[in-house]
Amino acid sequence: MSLKKVEQVKKSKWFRPWDLLIYGLLAAIIAAFFIAFALVGRGGKSEGFAVAYKGGDVFLYYFDGDYDLLSREYITVEEETEERLLLTFHAEGGEGFNRIEIDRKNNAVRIIESDCSQRKDCVYTPALTEDNRAPIICTPHALTISLIVTRDDGVIKT
Repeated sequence: MSLKKVEQVKKSKWFRPWDLLIYGLLAAIIAAFFIAFALVGRGGKSEGFAVAYKGGDVFLYYFDGDYDLLSREYITVEEETEERLLLTFHAEGGEGFNRIEIDRKNNAVRIIESDCSQRKDCVYTPALTEDNRAPIICTPHALTISLIVTRDDGVIKT
């Protein structure tokens, strides 16, 4: 590079007006997408919880207190009271378990015990509720607990 070009680069400004305009537009577009996803993601009415093993539902709980035990091979109802429902999930081939507690009064579900790993991330995951819609996932056991949501257009998502 010649000395003339080096001096020219040193004297130039960091940003030109068009650069600032482009960066401002990109920031506005990113902010618009963030707001749109934050507002759209909360749509729909929660009907209950779905417990899925390897992508297929094995247990459904509805907020009216009803439930569907879809697979006796994987789910055992241990305790059923007015306040809570206690389930035990058994992975295929007896390779592990998760104890799942459903709080019927607060419409919340959480994993209270597991033998999946030393870290047991699924046990320390916050309870799944209407306000906290993040699914509970136990990767070693291929177990997922998510909300059953009915959207305004009638489509049901878990």
